[in-house]
Amino acid sequence: MFGNWLFTVVLNCLKYLLTLFYNYNYQGMNVVVKLLQFLALAILPICSSAEVKVYEREYTYKASESDSKLSSRNMAVQEIKLELLNELGTHIYSELSLVNNENGSSSARQELLAVSSGIIKLNIIEDSWNGVEYYLKARLKADSTKVSAEISKLEGLFNKNRLLQKKLDDIKSTPQDASKANETYSSALKYQFGLEEHELDLEKAFRLHKNAANAGHVGAQRNLGHLYEHGKGVRKDLELAIHWYSKAAMAGDQDGQVYLGGHYYLQGNPKAIYWLEMAANNGSWQAQFMLGEAYKEGKIIPVDIKASIKWYEKSADKVIDSQYLLGQIYSMPQLGNIDVSKAIHWYTKAASSGYSSAQLELGYLYWYGSFMNDGSTQVNPDPYRSIMWFDKAATGGEVDAMAMLGSIYMNGNGDIETDYSKALKWLTQAVSFDDERAQLMLGMMYFLGIGIEKNTNIGTSWLVKARDQGDPRVVASVNALIP
Repeated sequence: MFGNWLFTVVLNCLKYLLTLFYNYNYQGMNVVVKLLQFLALAILPICSSAEVKVYEREYTYKASESDSKLSSRNMAVQEIKLELLNELGTHIYSELSLVNNENGSSSARQELLAVSSGIIKLNIIEDSWNGVEYYLKARLKADSTKVSAEISKLEGLFNKNRLLQKKLDDIKSTPQDASKANETYSSALKYQFGLEEHELDLEKAFRLHKNAANAGHVGAQRNLGHLYEHGKGVRKDLELAIHWYSKAAMAGDQDGQVYLGGHYYLQGNPKAIYWLEMAANNGSWQAQFMLGEAYKEGKIIPVDIKASIKWYEKSADKVIDSQYLLGQIYSMPQLGNIDVSKAIHWYTKAASSGYSSAQLELGYLYWYGSFMNDGSTQVNPDPYRSIMWFDKAATGGEVDAMAMLGSIYMNGNGDIETDYSKALKWLTQAVSFDDERAQLMLGMMYFLGIGIEKNTNIGTSWLVKARDQGDPRVVASVNALIP
């Protein structure tokens, strides 16, 4: 009984602390920290006798066309956990999503959610997937013996944000009417980018953005975050950058959401997904592309190729890289989504826009009849189409394409006649990039006099360079010609 009462008291205290946090000022934060310290000291001696509170709930997630089994499970787990948290009485998620004040608390809200969620333990009792719906039954356990440790974490978090608030108080300028904020923001942009005969003045741009941001201008908040992140016009401060990005993002600014999500993504922080999905769902092609990357790479979220395809496709009209990566996904057996027609479609779309890596892929496909990443036959070889794409790729700087063209024109085949002048042209370009295959072939041309005047000295020089790179096949070929 005492354990249940204690746990209820702690939850109510935590809710009270969250309320204080959302409305704190620098002086008031001292009260919060003292209360946290009191709770930790009061609970520590007696929490060992506390009981574990247990709740159970069922949830069924209805999948959309773009959902996979994995993404459906992730959504179901998220929803059932939130329901159980609400049943427990914390209501943390909704509070964190809706509250936003002017004192800088937004930058730590998701940390508070993580800390509070750490007090509970979620166990999946039963789950099933029928291709349309994902069913979950889960049990939530809240162990009050862990409360004191979590309160210590909160204490550290409040201390951290007390310091952030002091920074904000130090830089806060005289408030101005919101009606003047647009004019101030416009002036800030002119100094930030040197527009309309204004000289570039980043320090002045910073001051103007700061004034407009404190007056609530969302664009100024986003740009102020950018200036802090990159140290332009002000000393670099990532903590303040995140603060201002968060202000803009939580006000619904799409670019602010992208910047905040992108910042977290580069840090390897899973919070990136929340903000990128918010921006992506609002139509940001930058966020859509980054989500495609995130779900494909699996560095901050579990790999989900179907989700990756979904976001790449949404950004494909704006991002050529998305077109190429879709072609790659559909041509790589290890990703389990082989689809030759779709791979050709996306590679061709990217290649037609000048994407040299896609041109190289198509060159290999039509020469060998298979993709670089898959040795099985996929299409009938088409040497002329292959050479067309290899030529475009080589012109775009793809060294592999240069070497392939050198080989094709040096050796020929049933459809393509030898052309030693073209072979010499492409091999000479490729060796300038230290390509060992080109060094081997160019060395053979000179050493054996293939299509050009024989010169064993030049030939030997290129052959030795190729051998020195250490590829066993190249070493064997060179050793067959010279000691």
